[in-house]
Amino acid sequence: MLRDILQRGEKRQITEAAESVGDILARIHSHTFDCPGFLAGDLTIANPFNMGVDEFYTFISESLDGGATGYWLGAEATKMVRSFCVSHRSLLSEIHEPSVLVHSDFNGLNILMLDSPNGIELSAVLDWEFAFSGRRYVDIGNMLRYEHENSLFERHFIKAYQNSGGFLNEDWVQLSKLEDLIALCYLLNRSTPEMPNRISDLRLLIIQTVQ
Repeated sequence: MLRDILQRGEKRQITEAAESVGDILARIHSHTFDCPGFLAGDLTIANPFNMGVDEFYTFISESLDGGATGYWLGAEATKMVRSFCVSHRSLLSEIHEPSVLVHSDFNGLNILMLDSPNGIELSAVLDWEFAFSGRRYVDIGNMLRYEHENSLFERHFIKAYQNSGGFLNEDWVQLSKLEDLIALCYLLNRSTPEMPNRISDLRLLIIQTVQ
């Protein structure tokens, strides 16, 4: 798994893995749709939906106020999340990009790598059941969730993504954080007291996102 390379790989292996993953994600995102939505079996839009500023803020607010997310975060962190969303949500209204094929769970657990004669290469992307038509920054944010800014993996991943035709808005870092915040809040909202490690991990990720 890509996760294993990121945790224990040498610099060369991490660099090669990042370049291969960035290239493949650009290819995935080259498939575009007329609108955002959930996909049918033939990859047509079965259920269109809106992805605007109002929908984003409504989801975050409901997670913080009516869901378990606010409870697990606590008052101070909840306030930080709300402030971050208010300050940055206008970025979403400025995106005028086509909807692309989004894997939506694009991370080191769902990517298999192969040590080939050409170096470390991506061999498979698994678990497509949550794929939909939407913004590319969902996958970017998921992939970089545990990466420090300007890390070795991030630098080579982003460079390869752009070199392979993947477009990125100049505010891609903030946009990716906003998109991943939705996923993190969703996961925390579905967490129970029997999942203390998961709750701690998600809480830390959310706080790091908004700081």
